[in-house]
Amino acid sequence: MKRRFTFLFTFLVFIQTGFSVGKFSRNDANFPRLIDLDEEILGYSFPPTGTKWPFQSGSVWVHVSSGLGVIGYPSFGNRTAFWPMLFSADYSLSPHISIGAYVGYYRVSYDDNYKGEAYTSTLTSYPLGARITLHGTDLINQYMGADIDVKKWDIYSVLSAGIVTRNWKMNSEYSEVRSDYGVTIYPSMGLVVGAKYLINPKFGIHGEFGKGTFGFISFGISGKIF
Repeated sequence: MKRRFTFLFTFLVFIQTGFSVGKFSRNDANFPRLIDLDEEILGYSFPPTGTKWPFQSGSVWVHVSSGLGVIGYPSFGNRTAFWPMLFSADYSLSPHISIGAYVGYYRVSYDDNYKGEAYTSTLTSYPLGARITLHGTDLINQYMGADIDVKKWDIYSVLSAGIVTRNWKMNSEYSEVRSDYGVTIYPSMGLVVGAKYLINPKFGIHGEFGKGTFGFISFGISGKIF
């Protein structure tokens, strides 16, 4: 039980401890490797994947996601929002680890009153950044005693880091309502755990839970293009 808990904890936070890209000798003191992309992660050996593994080295997957709710956005007046959208792509460095980029879009309008006058303001948000993914279905099978079909289910974890650009638009006479009126840019990080059901080897639907780009729950579709 202790070993299973240790592995699960490692799977959830694996990239918060850093990783080495490439192969280095175990005896090379200049490279205190925590992750070998082709052999192991934090001491846990990668199982052999086979030719039908959906995330072979060099494969490219694209994803379109949305979510339930958003965090970190103002809440006042009457809101009308466009569902948050996130577009991302991943390139597999190895069968288990991929790197990629993301860009998102979110737009919300607020109808409110200021000094007895009704006014409308609009907040448009564009998050973008980089991400790294660990595909760990077979690791869960090997180290936690599960029996998940690796050809049908992809259990993964994603760490993302980037920036968010926000643009407020409203009539100038109401600008003092928002201290951040105009364009603001700030950093953003996220860590999610996800599950993808592969309808076929090149297409799937996914759901994610954790601190994502917009909220704590997201879902979408994924497709393999290379």
